[in-house]
Amino acid sequence: MTLSRETPKGSDSVAAIQQLLVELGFHPGKCDHEFGEMTERAVIRFQEFAGIYADGTVGPITMTALENAYQHHVIELNSPGTAAAGNGLLPFTKVPADSYPGGNPQLFLRADAAADFRLLKQKVNDLGGLLTSSAGRRALSAHVSYNRASASFHYLGLAFDLFFWSGLHHLDKDPYLVQLADQAKRRLRVWVRCDPARVEPVTLEHVLVAGDPGFSQRKTITGPFADLTALAEKHHFFPIPYRRRFEQNGDTLASEWWHFQYHKGLIPGSSTFGGELRKVYPLDQLEGTPPWRYRDRIFHQHRF
Repeated sequence: MTLSRETPKGSDSVAAIQQLLVELGFHPGKCDHEFGEMTERAVIRFQEFAGIYADGTVGPITMTALENAYQHHVIELNSPGTAAAGNGLLPFTKVPADSYPGGNPQLFLRADAAADFRLLKQKVNDLGGLLTSSAGRRALSAHVSYNRASASFHYLGLAFDLFFWSGLHHLDKDPYLVQLADQAKRRLRVWVRCDPARVEPVTLEHVLVAGDPGFSQRKTITGPFADLTALAEKHHFFPIPYRRRFEQNGDTLASEWWHFQYHKGLIPGSSTFGGELRKVYPLDQLEGTPPWRYRDRIFHQHRF
């Protein structure tokens, strides 16, 4: 069975797809049993993210991809990954994120990164801001796609993603504004909306919006914002460049504005992806997994 805009209203199958899309953060609108325009757009975004044919219909391939993605999502959100006690491995630690519609209430990070995440969250909360989440540790079984880096810090529990829909979409109320910081280096800067009683207003130029090829619709916005990128870097979490598709065709999934990764203890030109994986997983659990094939990647040299 294929679900599409032609599916009759009132379909329980459509409602189930909508709920999966909500859980995965793809914002299909209301779970109203109707395969409308917003649901179709959400399906296309998921298909693009998963690296499968993006036609906005849900057939067997897309359904399987949705189910697999949801299984990984549940594992990543609720499972500590591996028991480290007594085996010399660094544990994964569960940390809370701030509540936001569609966002995750918690995430798992490697213990040292988790400690600094808590400090960062406390600082942001003290300013009246939010630290939302859509991802932390990624399951070893999660496959690489063109939207997922092969040597991702998520596999290590050394990266967190702010919730995708908490920036770029509603500039008057989003928890975050995304500013073009250095176009030549594809760098963005994230600002967090704060309590006006605690933070003086600032004027931000070159604020970006979703779906804007060439960044021709940049805005200037004044309000009580704090530099989240700078705060994150003080706690050893660093942003990454946006992918060229973000600027070239407005592909919001390529913006990477939400992604921050933990660099403390990593040595450029020396630390390897495999070495970091071995700090959190036993060898027998790593062998044969998608990330293990990239174990020779070197920090700041080979896309790691």
